[in-house]
Amino acid sequence: MQFVITDANIFIDLYEMNLLKGFFRLPFQVTTSVFVLEELDDIKASVEPHITVLSISDKDLATISTMKWPRPFSFPDRSILFLAQTNNMMVLSGEQLMMKWCKENQLEGHGILYILEMLITHKIYKPKYICSKLRLLMTINLWLPVGLCEEKMREWGG
Repeated sequence: MQFVITDANIFIDLYEMNLLKGFFRLPFQVTTSVFVLEELDDIKASVEPHITVLSISDKDLATISTMKWPRPFSFPDRSILFLAQTNNMMVLSGEQLMMKWCKENQLEGHGILYILEMLITHKIYKPKYICSKLRLLMTINLWLPVGLCEEKMREWGG
């Protein structure tokens, strides 16, 4: 089982597509930081029972505060990147800048399209169903790469 650490955007997108239950069936040990969990507000109860919430010591908080980060990173973003780096975890994030940071820091990182692909690969959902969910997400999350989403849907037969 692979350890992954997830940002709030991924949980929210999966919730919006009603795919959280399927996500938790993937062969991942899903983790996040206490700071990301606090961002989840209304969906916290749907997520928390299925994940491991990682705490951060005062010493780690001081380290995170002194590290050089790209300006737009929120503290919850910084917390999962720090935990991913110190625990060698895959990062699941909806933010392209975080994926760029992962690449620059030799961490594996993926977004929502990777997760949708895994849901198909592990036969949790059929490709056409995932395509319908991706179409729904494209009406909600306007930051998605439209061209890549359309390419994936063609590849999945939807």
